[in-house]
Amino acid sequence: MGDSEQDYPNSSTDPNDKGEQPPTKKMEIDPEANVSISPLLCKETIPVSGEPQSEVIKAKEDSPLVNKEISMELSPPADASVVDQVKEKVKEDVKEEVKKDVKEEVKEDVKEEVKEEVKEELVDLKVMYNKQIYPIKISLHKTVGDLKKMIEIATKVSPALQKVLVKGANNDAATLKSIKLTNGQKFLVIGSTIDEVMAVAKPPDAATLAKDDAISSGVSDSQNWCTLVQHRKIIDKGVPEDVMPGIMNDIDQLPSIPLHGMLSSKGAKVRLTFKLESDELWIGTKERTDKIAISTIRSVVTQPITGFEHYHILAIQLGPTEASRFYVYWVPAQYIEAIKEVLGG
Repeated sequence: MGDSEQDYPNSSTDPNDKGEQPPTKKMEIDPEANVSISPLLCKETIPVSGEPQSEVIKAKEDSPLVNKEISMELSPPADASVVDQVKEKVKEDVKEEVKKDVKEEVKEDVKEEVKEEVKEELVDLKVMYNKQIYPIKISLHKTVGDLKKMIEIATKVSPALQKVLVKGANNDAATLKSIKLTNGQKFLVIGSTIDEVMAVAKPPDAATLAKDDAISSGVSDSQNWCTLVQHRKIIDKGVPEDVMPGIMNDIDQLPSIPLHGMLSSKGAKVRLTFKLESDELWIGTKERTDKIAISTIRSVVTQPITGFEHYHILAIQLGPTEASRFYVYWVPAQYIEAIKEVLGG
């Protein structure tokens, strides 16, 4: 609009005019060529001349409404092998960056997990020694040797003189986790302080000798009980069917359930329940249950049963004479040390 015909020398106002138009062809661009277009104004196919791709090509769109001009510079395609090499290098760089980031993330996650694990494995233990309970807080990653050092602080018993009644505790290098200690677990420790060891070397006083004479006035503890009629009549009945299994050469802490299936001197079934929280020993039979304060028990003496050494005869001294002893037969051998420790044997 507003343009004269001379601006369009190849056009004609006559629709029947068959004047020849200059040959045109559609631009074909190599898909691997680098192309830059400035500015991008055309939306339709652009007529171009057959000039080399390295030159700037100008074209006009035949339109009565607008005269658009574009310029396009085409560069020769890059070598394919070079492109592949660049891609591979970029891939490797990206991989290294990703690995580094992932490694840092994993490291932080592992740190948190380890912190939580260590925190969760800090346990509270209850050590029973000399009729008293000593609370100890320790990590399960610590060793038995570390535990013994803490026990020494609480009880004054040197680690060399301690016997910890937990299976596997004879190895000072073992971790508490490996011997399967658990939070809130209660166990016995047997041992003597240095002062107690030194006191043993002193001769007994008159009162101690009198007490020993009174206790031994009936039967000597050095004598084999299994040869005496009063014990033989119980032993000859054989091992009770429901008695707990006995194990030789083993030391276990007291079980959480009563010791049962044993026999009294009358041949009746008897069970022993150790109520450490209230410092009591419950002696139960079919007819009754006697609750005895552990502090009133004078002593505990045991002997293995001849021919059945994985079981013992247990004598609980309740008074000053032989008649004050309460005998229990077929006590499992693995619990003898724990019983003596609790009852002061």
